[in-house]
Amino acid sequence: MAAITGGAFGGATPTGIKNKTLPFIAKKLHNAIYTDVAYLKWMDRLGGIERNATGEGVVFKVLKSKNNTFTSRYLRSAYPLVGQDTHRMAFEDYGEYSGDIVIDYVNQQKNSGPEQMINYVKQETEELIKTARDAINTALLTGSGGLPAILGIDSLIPETVSSGTLHTRNLANDTWFRPTATDSACSTTDGAGLINIKEVDKLVKDISEGQGMNPVNLAVTDKTTHNNLTYYGLAVPNSRFMITNGGNAPATGMDFKSDVELTVAGAPLIWDSNAPSDSLRIFSTDNVKVHIVKNCDFKVLEQKWAEDSFSKNIPIGVVLAHINHNPKRSGVLYNFTA
Repeated sequence: MAAITGGAFGGATPTGIKNKTLPFIAKKLHNAIYTDVAYLKWMDRLGGIERNATGEGVVFKVLKSKNNTFTSRYLRSAYPLVGQDTHRMAFEDYGEYSGDIVIDYVNQQKNSGPEQMINYVKQETEELIKTARDAINTALLTGSGGLPAILGIDSLIPETVSSGTLHTRNLANDTWFRPTATDSACSTTDGAGLINIKEVDKLVKDISEGQGMNPVNLAVTDKTTHNNLTYYGLAVPNSRFMITNGGNAPATGMDFKSDVELTVAGAPLIWDSNAPSDSLRIFSTDNVKVHIVKNCDFKVLEQKWAEDSFSKNIPIGVVLAHINHNPKRSGVLYNFTA
């Protein structure tokens, strides 16, 4: 028997049907299988069937490298374009990044035990972490911006400062909003150390407001440039490049002994494989900041069922902005190895 609950209905495209015979059909199928399949029948007799199983014990999962879903995408509904939000930096909005853990109906039943959901999706979580780590790291260092993505540090402190825009400000016209950028005068030869040290020393002074004013507290390079600076910089005693030999770095939870090899003008010199190549960027975290919207720091968003499938989507995301509040007090020395 069937109850018509709404909508047009025909033999080819039945719609709005709640079929009340399904439980009977399922039971009939179940009984036939257990009666006619010798292996399943004997497994049942000998206790080889565990019913209502949940959690990791029901599946052998092989970990993938990444899940490839974490990227910049809108996490919110479109809002009406009425007025302008003057609290946004130069009317720029926040970048939004998210990835999904998708679990379908069957997997949800596997994890119906109160303690099992997190255990089962551990692999999916690890895969999501790998993708999220790469996406956020790349975006912060070399992201080109444009909603829903964020600006990378190479855009916040660009090598070309007399054209283009930064936070929608026109760098050709708004000279007060330009960072300091210097093309290095030499390549990495044996004489590069002295020249590079002079260039960095001048750069630090150019972005400062005076003796001891606006001290930089972070210097960022890629791995190749870091290696060159380590090699050539240390060749000159008492240079701006100082080897660290213990003591606390000016950062929470960090120690010079294990975390920092060199400092530049007192700022930790760090390197990241995804950082822009052939360049050294120096700034103060008083000016260059990552802003994360309230309650949007990798928040698990409302779960959604797909309308046309049994799959549930569990999005996890962050909403953030990478802002250079005072470009004039940040600098880049580039073209180290050209």
